Amino acid sequence: MAAPTDTLLASQWALGTASGKDIEVRPVWTEFRGSGIKVAVIDDGFDYNHADLRANYALALDRDLRTGDADAMADVGDNHGTAVMGVIGADDNGTGTVGVAPDATLIGLRIGYGANGSASQIVAALNAGATADVVNNSWGYSTFFSDNFDAGMSSAEAAIIGGVSAGRGGLGTNYVFAAGNNRVAGDNTNHHNFTNSIHTTAVASTDVNGVVASSSTPGASVHVSAPGVGILSTDITGSAGWSSGDQVTVSGTSFAAPAVSGVIALMLDANAALGYRDVQEILAYSAVVTDPTRTTWQVNHAANWNGGGLHSSTDYGFGLVNAHDAVRLAETWGGQSTYATLDVATNTAAPGIAVPDGVAGGVASGLNITRALNVDKVEVELSLQHTYVGDLRVSLISPTGTASILIDRPGNGASSSDNIVFSLVSNQFWGESSVGTWTLRVEDLRGTEVGTLGSWRLNVYGDDVTGNDRYVYTDEYGTYAQGTAARRVLADAAGDDTLNASALTTDALIDLRSGAASIIAGQQLTIGATTKIERAFAGDGNDLVTGNELANWIWGGRGNDVLSGGAGDDRFVYGIHSGSDAITDFGGNDKVVLTAGVRVASLVTTVATLNDGTTITATNGRVWSDVDFLFV
Repeated sequence: MAAPTDTLLASQWALGTASGKDIEVRPVWTEFRGSGIKVAVIDDGFDYNHADLRANYALALDRDLRTGDADAMADVGDNHGTAVMGVIGADDNGTGTVGVAPDATLIGLRIGYGANGSASQIVAALNAGATADVVNNSWGYSTFFSDNFDAGMSSAEAAIIGGVSAGRGGLGTNYVFAAGNNRVAGDNTNHHNFTNSIHTTAVASTDVNGVVASSSTPGASVHVSAPGVGILSTDITGSAGWSSGDQVTVSGTSFAAPAVSGVIALMLDANAALGYRDVQEILAYSAVVTDPTRTTWQVNHAANWNGGGLHSSTDYGFGLVNAHDAVRLAETWGGQSTYATLDVATNTAAPGIAVPDGVAGGVASGLNITRALNVDKVEVELSLQHTYVGDLRVSLISPTGTASILIDRPGNGASSSDNIVFSLVSNQFWGESSVGTWTLRVEDLRGTEVGTLGSWRLNVYGDDVTGNDRYVYTDEYGTYAQGTAARRVLADAAGDDTLNASALTTDALIDLRSGAASIIAGQQLTIGATTKIERAFAGDGNDLVTGNELANWIWGGRGNDVLSGGAGDDRFVYGIHSGSDAITDFGGNDKVVLTAGVRVASLVTTVATLNDGTTITATNGRVWSDVDFLFV
């Protein structure tokens, strides 16, 4: 597809600049723009007659949950939803702005805000959104601990669970939420069950320098961040909207969240078989650090991201969303993580111990988990009695020592409400092992008011350990491997394992032979002497990939690649590559596997041409025939 020519695209810094602080979406627009993916927007109404919205807007699917009819057109003064929707899917029609997924199908689900809103409207909208692939929610509650799924809002949780369990034929609808704009008031995403549900994706906001916005609400449940300051988008047409024209510049996590919703649409365009938990994991593994000096960054004790643990921050989540890397990983992602495959390990404690007043370090309680899971999210159901919650900091420490702050002096220490009886969630242990003792620490950081840690329940969510491991490498390997020798060795004892470097943008040398050295993002990676890796995925560069004695699956990715399978019945996989590849040792029972609608256009002796423009030359003189190709 040709690049969009929309007149205002040059002013949309979040979609591509020279600063490296944008979402890197333009490289994937040549192949994926969200076609066929339905994105519902729950908001205050939509000007679906806008020139940038009408082509993609599904009039037959929209609903007004505020009035009960089937027309989600915005009333006078309801400008928010139109701007949010434009960030996701403004049409690539040569004029105005462009959305992140400009070919996605847009569905408006109208609710009211403030006095015009209600919990029942929200529940109805969340239920209606379950028929979509992605549901964007650029709204939230401002009162701490008010949106409580365990007290009065269980129907909202049930609606979300209905979507993630049954939506998309069981793969799960993806619910995206704005993290909120209440940092100055001392708010936290863990004060709200919409933004800390294990089933939702909370999004923080960054500016043109890649720095977290001064208003963006932090929290351990923030999943990723996205540009949300100075965002040019669609406005109610004419003078009826926020501006006198048809576009408006807006700021807030309300406009960061739809950028992520758009990226998810691109991911699903690339691979419609992804489960909603796959989407969450890919977003985590593809996000990048844009503000390395921020003190809230930490690296956990996982072992499968760029040779080690993942970076995360209560300000940024796992980092700034990166559309290029997310789409490349989506294309090559194996397996499915859904609601049906979600496992949980749990334990409870009722220590009933007093929290020392005004004492740093506080009191600790431990719980042991014996079931082995690869961790996704961790939930603490907390019952903490205290007469002034603004004094409190609550942290969870994993068995390997990663510490995550769940509550940090609500209201900047000024919240005088009593007790915290609430479910708290952290993403910061993603990829770690569940096994061992988890420690909850409660600190009262100011004198006078007192309290008691009554009880807590630990729920560790993830997938059972199978031994079939996926090791993801991105351009950030060049930074993280440079200072850490342990990251430069891939050691794996057993299983059907994958080295996925499909997100790379530079040339790579990948050698799967035991003890061999590879070069990824300019840094060496050595395969352990007894390690056997079955599958390798390379990225956008001109790569050299060498298999081992096993039956390997090799994906050269884009670029002009040289591929060698080695011994074994190897599979050389092609989706959308558009390069000139050479296979040096094709023979025996080796096969070329064609996916994603790629097919053979012609076979001329040693050269096979595919319908995406890729040419494959058998440099060992193999004459291609139809039996050399498999179609999936």
